[in-house]
Amino acid sequence: MWLAGDQPLVCTFARSSVLVSDPAAEPLPSAAAQVRLRAATPDGVLVGTLAKPELRSTVVPPDRLAKDELATRGPAFALVGEWSSPETPVELGGTPVKAPTGYGLLRVVDRPVAQGDRDSETGRALGACMARRAATGYPVADAEAWQPGPSLPVPAGTRFLLGYYGDSVGSCLRSADGTGDFLASSEESAPGRISVVYGSALAPDVRTTSAPTCEFLWGRLTGAARQVVFTGPNGETAQAHAGVDGLFVAAVPVRRTLPDNGIRFGVSVRDGEGKQIEYYQVLQ
Repeated sequence: MWLAGDQPLVCTFARSSVLVSDPAAEPLPSAAAQVRLRAATPDGVLVGTLAKPELRSTVVPPDRLAKDELATRGPAFALVGEWSSPETPVELGGTPVKAPTGYGLLRVVDRPVAQGDRDSETGRALGACMARRAATGYPVADAEAWQPGPSLPVPAGTRFLLGYYGDSVGSCLRSADGTGDFLASSEESAPGRISVVYGSALAPDVRTTSAPTCEFLWGRLTGAARQVVFTGPNGETAQAHAGVDGLFVAAVPVRRTLPDNGIRFGVSVRDGEGKQIEYYQVLQ
């Protein structure tokens, strides 16, 4: 952030684009307010102006988390934080204001990239998941460049699929009725390093019940790793092989109870011949 006169300007970067302040954007809540929001960046920074320095105490974030931080310079302020939902307003000068991601910013593409597949079935599903996420106020940066990765069909017409762009990986649990949200991850796998980045999502056997029965484990295999085997506390196993860009996805049953040692499952990383390279355990 820097100042042009008494107005704060913002510039933030994605992999192939730049977000800069939109001079035509109207401040929130209104031009007459003493505390006004000028921009909301994708990484959770709110930028605005104060009519008087003592008004900084009236900038109240929606969630009081450890990373909340308010900085001021002249008439400008920047609030850094993590918000549980874009629907939860920030309080500015006593007025609740919703700050959708990307507000007050213009997107400029400075490094054109190849467009991701949106013609295949998984490509269309990935695009729909990202559009649904964008509608919540948290769009994925450079969404058009993300490619569909491996996917798995699960009960009740649901499909779990991955998307990737560079080192970033995200997942989507897509139900038969077309709904599903994309969960982007900033996890990165260094070239040549054997690693497993895992995550999970839950899907019910029957969409009318909230009882989850399936858990998905996904990530990226690098280096010599070509497959991964998950072993549950009761000896049940799930195996996955590295697919496009080293990505994998596996499904295991949800465990209602865990053994006393709290081990959820063991992870065996193997090479193309099935030889174990690395083994570790994931705890509750």
